[in-house]
Amino acid sequence: MHTLNTLTQRVTLQQPVYTANASGGRTTTWSTVTDLWANVTAKPLNVAVVAEQKQVANRYTVTVRNIVTIEESMRFLWQGRSLRVVGLPPVTAESLYREIDCTDALTME
Repeated sequence: MHTLNTLTQRVTLQQPVYTANASGGRTTTWSTVTDLWANVTAKPLNVAVVAEQKQVANRYTVTVRNIVTIEESMRFLWQGRSLRVVGLPPVTAESLYREIDCTDALTME
């Protein structure tokens, strides 16, 4: 069980904002929802081969207090990294904390 004193890092929770562009598509910008205290821990790398190219993604678990609605379309900003939410645990009334699976942008080698 996590305690409040383990949440010693600051993250910024952001949500996407979509606007139509001149070519008929859409442009994504990001709007800050809130800043949160968190614990961010690295997980083993995720390596995949896509279209004959190796792609590597850093994976993280972001633990935050269960005080704000978080959706899979959102992201966290942490130490200059953009962490995309990829897995959300179910929420119960008794849940004080959420451990959220995240990944940073894929890089190709």
